Amino acid sequence: ALTSPLFSYISILGALVLGRVQEASIVIAGITLVLAILVWWAAFAASDHSSVAPFLGAALAVSFPYLYKVYGMETPLFLLLIGICLYLFESRNEFWLGIAASMLLLTRAEGIFLLIPMAVEHLRQKRPLPSAKSLVAPGVILAAHFLFTYAYYGALTPHTAMVKIHQGQSGLWGPWPPFARIGYHIDWFFGEKELLALVLIGLAILGIVGSKHTTPTRIGIAFLVLYTSFYVFLSLPNYHWYYAPYYMFGYFWAGMGVFWLWQQGKRLDFPLVRKAVGVVLVSGTVLLLLEGTQATWQSLQRKQSTSAYRQIGEWLDRNSPQSSSVAAMEIGTVGWYSRRYMIDIVGLVTPENDRLLAAGDLGGWLELTEPDYIVTHLPEWKMERAVRRAIRGGEYRPVEAIQPPGFRLLKRNPLAGQGGIGG
Repeated sequence: ALTSPLFSYISILGALVLGRVQEASIVIAGITLVLAILVWWAAFAASDHSSVAPFLGAALAVSFPYLYKVYGMETPLFLLLIGICLYLFESRNEFWLGIAASMLLLTRAEGIFLLIPMAVEHLRQKRPLPSAKSLVAPGVILAAHFLFTYAYYGALTPHTAMVKIHQGQSGLWGPWPPFARIGYHIDWFFGEKELLALVLIGLAILGIVGSKHTTPTRIGIAFLVLYTSFYVFLSLPNYHWYYAPYYMFGYFWAGMGVFWLWQQGKRLDFPLVRKAVGVVLVSGTVLLLLEGTQATWQSLQRKQSTSAYRQIGEWLDRNSPQSSSVAAMEIGTVGWYSRRYMIDIVGLVTPENDRLLAAGDLGGWLELTEPDYIVTHLPEWKMERAVRRAIRGGEYRPVEAIQPPGFRLLKRNPLAGQGGIGG
């Protein structure tokens, strides 16, 4: 499941320094997010020869909730390296661009969809081909990683790459394409205000129009087209962290959209109208930033969905044998606090289950893995409904000592199912 090797390596080093993985992940997220915003600002400023519009984009990025919803993940690092690649390309620094590109690929393989438009733009601008010397360092970085993964895991690429494809094929994330199912973003990232999202989208479109001659915009549009095609045609799930490039480009394009409107207003022949346009734009931008900040504050006040998982994990750590296996749809928090062997119902780290998922068998995981404990939602999600038969048959029973609202923990009955689940 090593889908973001570079982030994992950095997290290991951070945990060695700080002593705890959780603190390290927060520090890494904070540092990389700040650097990402600064680098994106520099990349757009260098291309457009103006720092005002990118500054507005940076202000929007820090005001709205999205970037804070991906803390603890590799997403801020991914955005940082996208920005670094854009800046180094604009600066024509091919040596460091090669290194940044290799690190981008080791953060998320989807980074290849940024490098392809960069290569095309490189040729369009009739730049000289990179020297062989500039390819040595990225080659060494990638080779070292693949040698390690093959030696340690016995494979060059993570199994999770196929899992996500199988998840899309299962239909559990809705009809094709599940990647287009983004209605929940209004609630999560815009404070349930559709108008706020529409205003940002409109400003971003104007920003694209106004900056279509710049390198970051040309590369960004091509990148997002390739990126979208990959997720749509492979029917990949709509996990919220997959949308990070859209949000980051969108914030900066929206900032450029405000600046473009201001430039258009300056060209008006009537001084009074020019002043009125300026007042409207300034007040509107301030209002937009305040709305984004309010949405962020509200999102931070909500009870985190992982609290129930933590309760279950801590209970398992105190009350179950260390050799116990635990099955769940979302394994991270339960696995962290329980320190037990986790069985991923949708197959992320349990390869057999994802093949059943791809075949449309939503209950085979239970008979195949026979976990000691099962964490389910109430009501059960589709993949969890197989437990109903197991409860009726006496193979599993609820653990009354720990039942957080909206969840249920089941324990295997050692005296039942001598012939297997349902046997």
